[in-house]
Amino acid sequence: MNHTAKSARASSAAVLTWAGLLTVLALLTGCTDTREALLNGKARSPGDVISVFPENGAKDVDEETRIAVKVPDGRLESVKVMRIEDAQQQTVAGRIAEDGRSWAPEPKVARLALAAKYSIDAVAVDAQGRRSARHATFTTLVPEHRFIGYFKPENRSTVGTGMIVSFAFNRPVADRAAVERAIRVTSDPVVEVVGHWFGKDRLDFRPKTYWKPGTEVTVDIGLRDVEGAPGVYGSQDKTVVFTVGRHQISRVDAEAKTMEVRRDG
Repeated sequence: MNHTAKSARASSAAVLTWAGLLTVLALLTGCTDTREALLNGKARSPGDVISVFPENGAKDVDEETRIAVKVPDGRLESVKVMRIEDAQQQTVAGRIAEDGRSWAPEPKVARLALAAKYSIDAVAVDAQGRRSARHATFTTLVPEHRFIGYFKPENRSTVGTGMIVSFAFNRPVADRAAVERAIRVTSDPVVEVVGHWFGKDRLDFRPKTYWKPGTEVTVDIGLRDVEGAPGVYGSQDKTVVFTVGRHQISRVDAEAKTMEVRRDG
């Protein structure tokens, strides 16, 4: 009787051992299948799902480069491109194509800023509704040569009615039209202003008529990344505001050693 019981227990143990072995083999097979699925691309990384250009970590990117975001299948749900690490972050305007497979900047978007850092954040959805996210950054070329314009009058100053807005550049300007377009002089009340060059390093903006007393004049200097000469780029991006004081004309008679001053008339 005892011998029979021991045999039964041994048989049960053997069955359990084989069942355990089969379970382990099944688990190993499942792991192998999962590994093969990963190797076969069924579980892709965000970099495989969403491609960006310039690539993440790219450096010295040319200003003419066009940013691109694409997916091989599914669709892009959202894309946000920003110029970062500035006092004010700027969003790069763009849109997702009708088929949802790509994003590109708007045609009117200007060239990339030089010496700048950009970020790309994109979210895509595949056919099964699964989402993938991608974050990338790149930096643009830092020009070796820069030019600046020393201007007058100074910001927040009060000037006379005949004041001229004048720029003296530290390097000769070859593309004078591009530099002049990058500087905008406006006033309230409105006065027509005309630019005039003196050689290659001085630009004056003169009002067609005298400024009226109390006029507020705004000078928008958008010279940053403007190519003033081959390989030489501007570095200034600022706004200057000054106010016109009372009308005053001084006439000097050197022989008589007298000076006549007329104010407001």
